[in-house]
Amino acid sequence: MPSGDSSGRLQPEAAHDAVPAERSLLERVLQQTLAAQSDAPREVAELALLQAVARRHRGSPFSQEPVLVDLVGAILQAQFPAGAGGSAGAGGVEFNSAVVHVAEVLFHDPVSQARLQAFWNRLMDSLQ
Repeated sequence: MPSGDSSGRLQPEAAHDAVPAERSLLERVLQQTLAAQSDAPREVAELALLQAVARRHRGSPFSQEPVLVDLVGAILQAQFPAGAGGSAGAGGVEFNSAVVHVAEVLFHDPVSQARLQAFWNRLMDSLQ
């Protein structure tokens, strides 16, 4: 069972154990995000959300916070709208905690970080 500290963050050894399962899920999320530049109207709307994040952070280097947290939040909010609301819905405590956790895992995985850095650069270029 993964161990955590009082902040709810996984300890390094527990985080390492969780990486393979999370990497698979996060890789699928990353692929869906990168595919947002394709043909479906929903994907066009998601790209617009990502471009809105890029406009808010124009000129900022790629970083875990606030850039990646905002990108992950935009995509997860589009993929999983609030629906019933509450703490699990978009903007709720549980949703925000999940966004921060996903961003942290992605940022600390070298392969994901490199892909997201390249994606951020393309996204910034698309604004010009």
